[in-house]
Amino acid sequence: MKTKLTVAEALQRARAEEPLQGYQVDFTDHKVEALEAMQLAKAGVEVPEESIYYDDEAIAEDEAFEGEWTPVATDGLAEAEAEAALNVRLQLNPEVKAWLEQQSIPTSQLLEQLLVNFYRTEQRLRKG
Repeated sequence: MKTKLTVAEALQRARAEEPLQGYQVDFTDHKVEALEAMQLAKAGVEVPEESIYYDDEAIAEDEAFEGEWTPVATDGLAEAEAEAALNVRLQLNPEVKAWLEQQSIPTSQLLEQLLVNFYRTEQRLRKG
């Protein structure tokens, strides 16, 4: 039987880059923000979709997009990601760098998610 962790404990371990294998995170009556869900996912924790909190007010509308958002098929994307690796060196504004560090946002994971979402959006717009 796996040892149970609260969401706060799991986030603390994930931010400290401690392994979370062998633990079960209790998401009962607790929601996490999208960036926290990414941190947990990077540490190997599967976050139930219903446990992810999205603040619609904090999401900027895309003026160039009109219509309904629909899921984009990603078949084979995981295999392609495993085969491809990209090393990036960034020169960040000190204020942005401090913010990333303060928020414990893993830059590589953030960039990966931004690029994947940008790619999916671009593909969707081409089809539309």
